[in-house]
Amino acid sequence: MDLAERVLTRVVQARDEIASVRFPLKEAHEFAAADKTLEANGFIKKGFEDAKWRKLSGAQVTLHRLNRFQETWTALDLLRHSAYVYFGNEVADAIETIQAQVRRIRIDAELYAEDNGNDAEFSKGLMNTLSSSRPKSEVDELAQAVDDAVKKTEANLKPLLTEVATITQSEIARVSRQLAYGVSRKLIASLPFGAAALELVDYLAERRGKQGLLPAKTKTGSAEIHIA
Repeated sequence: MDLAERVLTRVVQARDEIASVRFPLKEAHEFAAADKTLEANGFIKKGFEDAKWRKLSGAQVTLHRLNRFQETWTALDLLRHSAYVYFGNEVADAIETIQAQVRRIRIDAELYAEDNGNDAEFSKGLMNTLSSSRPKSEVDELAQAVDDAVKKTEANLKPLLTEVATITQSEIARVSRQLAYGVSRKLIASLPFGAAALELVDYLAERRGKQGLLPAKTKTGSAEIHIA
């Protein structure tokens, strides 16, 4: 099913891209691009202390990373309603969970830019949203929520995709056998005494309770496949 494949692909892609957005290391070229965006929006670097500007610039880096993957966030939004119609609440809710984490990152990036650091617990919460870096003893709740959403989607859609793939391979094999049979009969008929040879093959096959090496005509529902 094309829809199931598109939904699962986008969900897995979103998981990887969220991880990329939250990657702790921010490179110099990302800060340079962020500084340009801030200055274009009226922020003057000289008017801020270094630590405050670094915080503004860091928040802008996160927003740039989110925007780089906007195609994925838009695709998920378009797929969510179709996922609900065809696959039910669980898949639609999984997509909504992922979208909620994207919104959370965007909101917390903007809050981080304005955070004065007076509430240590609040500041830590913002950093936990924006970065996957934390002590091993601490659970990354945002990443866990995304991983759970991916697992739910896989549990619902992978069996469907596996079943469709199995049926498709079976149909390919069946058609291939039909084509091979038709070609074989054509080759035999083109040989000297070919017609007599085909008659003998069919006669012997009928004696074995069959209609030939394979049926010359195989019905598929109401349609028939004929070898030209």
